[in-house]
Amino acid sequence: MNQNKTVLTKEQKQEFMEWIRNFLQNPRILVMATASDNRPYCNLMCFASTQECSIIVVTPRDTSKYTNLTQNNLVSVLITDSEEKAGIGNTTAITINGRANEVGEKERKKLADIFIAKYPELQDFVYSETSALFRIDPVVIVSPEDFYQVKEVHFE
Repeated sequence: MNQNKTVLTKEQKQEFMEWIRNFLQNPRILVMATASDNRPYCNLMCFASTQECSIIVVTPRDTSKYTNLTQNNLVSVLITDSEEKAGIGNTTAITINGRANEVGEKERKKLADIFIAKYPELQDFVYSETSALFRIDPVVIVSPEDFYQVKEVHFE
C-alpha cells in the first residue's frame, strides 16, 4: 500500500522541525539499524541530539556495531515514546535515515558534553579510549500522522 506524504509549507516545515527538536530532548527509546553483508542489524542505544537534529551515539570500538558503522555509514534509527503510552495510535515515533560518522577530536568534546548532559552516569564510557562517538546527520526524517499519512523532511 502506498503511504501518502504531506507536502509541508516552509512554515509547516519550521514548526515540524521545532516539534522534532522537542521530541528528541525527552527520554526516548532509540533502535539503530546498521547493515553488514547486506543483512540488517538492530541495536538499542542511548542517544542525545543537537539543535540541527543530528543524533549522537557512543559505542565500543570492539563491536560489530562499530565495524558496521565504519564500513557502511548509512543507518536508520527509530525513536519512540512507546514506554509512555501503550496501544496502537497512542505512540509517537520518528524515523531518521542518515549518515553516521565517527567524530574527530575537535568535535568530540562538544558532542560528548551534549551526550553526558543527558547521561551523566556514562561519562567514563564516553571518554574511554575504547569508545567511539558517532554523529548521525539526517538525510530524511519521517513521522507518521496516522496509519495513512506521514510527514517527511529531506535534508539533501
